[in-house]
Amino acid sequence: MRRIADWLGGIAPLNVEIRHTSWLKPEPMTFLHDHGLGFVNIDLPRAATSPPPTDFATNDTGYVRLHGRNAGAWFAKDAGRDQKYDYRYDAEEIEPWVRRVETIRGKTQVTYVVANNHFRGQAPANALEIMSRIADRPAISIPAPLAAAYPDLASLGEVEPDADRTLF
Repeated sequence: MRRIADWLGGIAPLNVEIRHTSWLKPEPMTFLHDHGLGFVNIDLPRAATSPPPTDFATNDTGYVRLHGRNAGAWFAKDAGRDQKYDYRYDAEEIEPWVRRVETIRGKTQVTYVVANNHFRGQAPANALEIMSRIADRPAISIPAPLAAAYPDLASLGEVEPDADRTLF
């Protein structure tokens, strides 16, 4: 890992997505920090070695990646990409992540939140839900096709009138 970090050192910011709990120890986290590598806080279906939800920052860039929690498809050998990422977080699942994002924002200069549960537009729906809960965000604008697919989003902000676009 050290050679890769040194080799990519001119590219910034670099963030590392860890999917094993063995990395959640002081030595690996210190390594990331000392090499200017950002830690990616992830949410995904839990396995015995999956890291729990975290709010770490090892450089000036905060990073959160939400994969969804569709455990049945995630661990199925015959499931395709769309099946694995077919998941929409509900409000109870989103709220702890909003708190984690706020914590990470307090430790970093910039924070990225990437929703990877992309099937059927669920990622942008969840991204808008998170954005609407971040303390100092401007008003949320909801694309009309997304509001049509997920009517509950209309309560988050103003729906953009755009009858010519379709989502799916």
